[in-house]
Amino acid sequence: MSKISTKKEYADLLIDAYVNNNLLANDTTCEEITSPEEAYSFVYDYMIPARASLGESVLGYKIAAAAKKAQETFGVDEPIYGAIISKEPSKNIELSNINAPMVEPELVFTAKEDINPEWAKDPKELIKHFDISVGIEIPDGRFKDGNGKVSGIQYISDFGFARYGFKAQPVVLGYDEIAEVKGELFLNGELIGEGHSKFFGEHPADTLAWLITKLDQHKTTLKKGQYVFTGSFIVPVPLTDKPGTYEAKFDHFGSCTFEVV
Repeated sequence: MSKISTKKEYADLLIDAYVNNNLLANDTTCEEITSPEEAYSFVYDYMIPARASLGESVLGYKIAAAAKKAQETFGVDEPIYGAIISKEPSKNIELSNINAPMVEPELVFTAKEDINPEWAKDPKELIKHFDISVGIEIPDGRFKDGNGKVSGIQYISDFGFARYGFKAQPVVLGYDEIAEVKGELFLNGELIGEGHSKFFGEHPADTLAWLITKLDQHKTTLKKGQYVFTGSFIVPVPLTDKPGTYEAKFDHFGSCTFEVV
C-alpha cells in the first residue's frame, strides 16, 4: 500500500492528478487521514483552497452512497458528499480531460436564497427554498480505477469524485410529487438505463436535508445559486469513449442533455 505521510503532500498529489492527469494508485492513502471526518477537514483545509488557487469555486455539491448497500461498500454509516468545483458550469465533456467517468441521472436542487440550516428540520418546507430540475452528474476520480475500489475516506478526500454536473430548467413540483419519479437515460436516442427516485433509498428531499445538516456541522451552508445533485436514479453507466449525446428523461421534469466531444 502506498501511504503518504502528510496532508500537504497528499493534497499536492491529488491536485497534480486533477491538473495533469497523473492518476494515483488505488491504494494511495494518507497517514494523517484515518476517518471520514478527518477526510472532510482535509478537503476544507487543503483541497478547496488549492482548487481556489486555480481560479475555481464551489458551484454546488453531490450526494453519494445514500443507500445502505453503497455505504457498506465504502465502509461508512451515512451518505457521502463532495463539492462540485469549477470555473464555470459544465457545457460539454472533452474525453481527453477525464479518467473513468460514470453517467448518473439525478434530481437537482438549486438554492433560491442562502439556506438556513434550521430549515432542514422539515424537508417538506425546506424544498420550498429550492428550484428543482432534472440533471446528469458525471463523477470522475483521481485514482486509476477508483469506481467501487477505494475507501470512503479516499472518496471523500477526492470530493466524492465530483467532476461535472448538468442541469435543465426548473419545474414547480412539491414534496409528494418528487417521491415517485421514473428516470431514463439515453445515448444517441437508445435507452441505456432506467430507474426510480427511490433507487438510493431515501426521498430526495430527505437526502437534501441530510446534506444541509452535514454542511452546518462543517461550518458552511448553501448559498443562493448553489445546487445539490441528490443521487443517481440508476446503477451508474460508464461514459462512452466515443462522441455522442446523452439525455436523461424524468417524469414531470422533461429532459437534460450533454454532448461528449
